[in-house]
Amino acid sequence: MKSSSAEQTPRVAAVYQILAEDIKALGIDAVFGLISDDICQLVATLDGLGVRFYGVRHETNAIMMAEGYASTTGRLGIAMIGRGPAMANGMHGLMAAGKSGSRVLIIAGEAPLAGRAPNALGPDLKSFAAAQVVAAAGLPVFAATSVDVARSALADAVAEAELGKAVTLLLPMDVQVASVEVMPTRAGPLAPKAAKPSPSARAPSLAAAVELLSKSRRPLIIGGVGAHRAGARQAIEDLAARIGALLVTSLKAKDLFRGNPYDLGIIGSSSHSAARRYIEQADCVLVLGASLNYLTMVS
Repeated sequence: MKSSSAEQTPRVAAVYQILAEDIKALGIDAVFGLISDDICQLVATLDGLGVRFYGVRHETNAIMMAEGYASTTGRLGIAMIGRGPAMANGMHGLMAAGKSGSRVLIIAGEAPLAGRAPNALGPDLKSFAAAQVVAAAGLPVFAATSVDVARSALADAVAEAELGKAVTLLLPMDVQVASVEVMPTRAGPLAPKAAKPSPSARAPSLAAAVELLSKSRRPLIIGGVGAHRAGARQAIEDLAARIGALLVTSLKAKDLFRGNPYDLGIIGSSSHSAARRYIEQADCVLVLGASLNYLTMVS
């Protein structure tokens, strides 16, 4: 069956409208940020589409809230900030998010491609070499260098962030407000990521773990953010009660076992002296949903 002529008629809309719709299509329900004149249209459009905007007082707060959202939910966290001094304010948060391994996308305004101040009355007081600064910090940065590539730049930034990185997308003001033609029947470049099925534990591995635990006299269970996301608290506590294990968490899973009488708190650099004494006495450690990195293992 041939498509109707109405379906073949291009739709004309502002770039910020199309980008907002692409972000919404990802299944995003919340973004965090500090409104600026060079990002406000995108923020307002997202809000109108039902994506809740959480305003903050500082750009680093926005990025760290997005990182916390990503860390807690396992989904993409998005922070939206302005350009120039706003981007400079956000560098501390951007650096921290870049080391967290969480999926974070920082969308920032950028100077018009024309290279002049938006009001054309004098020097650009917000001038800041954002792309060079972010790249020098070792973090991925994408930019919508034209109206035609704005959607693909967003798609590329999202794909990179989905790898567990903090990624910056720069949106020049004149690109955002420019008009673009989109075919109504053409799907956008973004689509929600399907959840990957968790691999099943192999029988030999389970048998080996059971044998080690059966011989242990001072077992310790470390719960991480993966255990939190899986809703495994009750199962872990039941196991700990059965084998007589003490409980401890990674920093990201803080308070996972709050209220349990055998909860030692956080393991690693943020643990307290009493917890360290008991942790050092463990003869078998069962790790569930946590990575044994240098922060977790430091005493």
